[in-house]
Amino acid sequence: MATPLRRLSFGVEIEVVGEPWKVRDGWTPQQYYDRLQKALENRGLTAVVDNSTVNRSRPDHYDKWFITTDASLHAIEPQVGLEAVSPKMALNEDYRDQIKLFWESLRIVFKVQMNPSSGTHIHVGSLGTNFSLDDAKRIAFATCTYEPYVISLLPTARRDNPYCVRNSKRPGRLGELFEQRTPAALRLISNDIKACADFSQLVVYMQGSWEDGKSRRALWNFQNLVRRPTAGYPPTYTVEFRGGRHMRGHVRTLAWLSFAVTFIALALQENLVNSSGPYHVSHNGKAAEVARFWTKLRGSAKLLKVDEHLPSSFKMMSEKEPWA
Repeated sequence: MATPLRRLSFGVEIEVVGEPWKVRDGWTPQQYYDRLQKALENRGLTAVVDNSTVNRSRPDHYDKWFITTDASLHAIEPQVGLEAVSPKMALNEDYRDQIKLFWESLRIVFKVQMNPSSGTHIHVGSLGTNFSLDDAKRIAFATCTYEPYVISLLPTARRDNPYCVRNSKRPGRLGELFEQRTPAALRLISNDIKACADFSQLVVYMQGSWEDGKSRRALWNFQNLVRRPTAGYPPTYTVEFRGGRHMRGHVRTLAWLSFAVTFIALALQENLVNSSGPYHVSHNGKAAEVARFWTKLRGSAKLLKVDEHLPSSFKMMSEKEPWA
């Protein structure tokens, strides 16, 4: 490609339900979190446990692994639910080792369970400077254009999950236009997005609201771009992809990380929101169209040197394959 792909930063929130290898009577989840923290530190990773007992907190600087609880997880004793928030990472760093060592550490403490209530959220930001409003508009329109293809990649448990509702099904004008599935409707969506005067207006358009806590549970969450704390957390100035499947190892974790980072790099490069040509409307993710989208995405991933983490077939992203 003639235009270089943007250098991006990223982080991942991994939801896990695990059964302790050694169940101890009377132990709280936090005590098992402490064991996980020790396992991480023994492998050279910096980690901290959230010891708040009322409201879940967040790390201040995203410079270490952060272990906390997650009320959305369905864990039945002696199982333990947790969320692990990674430090901020970049493609030119040792992110692969970070992810592998995390899973190695987790398996020292827990037998990871198959649990569809678990998911993965990936935050992507811009290295060196925050995303501009123009950047955010490029990304937002790409999520609209390619939404049927992205939905085809998701496992059943993440499709229309209440914690990652597709943006086209959030209340508002976006959903009304999206239902028409015509080039003219896509042009109107493009015009609406370009007309947003600030990040708050863009969030409202893409998610129906930015103050409602549930509105952040969209497939693509733009609330973190608003220049103020959201939901009590410090702003990360990232776009969050909330559709990642529940993970049980480093291979799929790296695959979904690579997908989210590449998608946003491609969205910034293509700049479809400012295209003057006719828009192509996809219909319910037809296999041939999804395959062409996947080939294009893997081409961009190759330029970012992350294509090794993406399977050759898009179907493997959602199916239960041996590499899970």
